[in-house]
Amino acid sequence: MYPHKALQLRIQCLDGSCIDVAIPRKCSFYQLRQLLQYQYVGDGGKRQISWRYIWKNFSIRSDTSDQFEVLFANCSNKIVTKFGVQTGMTLHFAPVDKWKSQRSKK
Repeated sequence: MYPHKALQLRIQCLDGSCIDVAIPRKCSFYQLRQLLQYQYVGDGGKRQISWRYIWKNFSIRSDTSDQFEVLFANCSNKIVTKFGVQTGMTLHFAPVDKWKSQRSKK
C-alpha cells in the first residue's frame, strides 16, 4: 500500500446512483463532506441543492464503523482512515435517525 496515493471511494445515493470520489489518506470527515458537495456540483452544476437540508436529514454510513455516521454528522476533524475506510469501499447515504440522536443528547 502506498501512503501517498489517494483513496478511491464510491458514495451510493438513495436513488441508486453513485458518486466516485478520490480523497487524500489524511482526509477528515469535514473535508469528506466538502469534497462530496464539490463533486456533486462538478457533475454539471445545473442542480440547486440545499446542502444544509441534506446534512440535517441524511448522513453517510460505513459498514465497518458504528461511529462513522456520528463523526460524519458532526463534521469531525478526525481522519476517516482511522475508522476503517479503505480504497475501493462503498459508503452509503442514509436517513438520520432523529429519535436516536435526541436520546443520546439526554
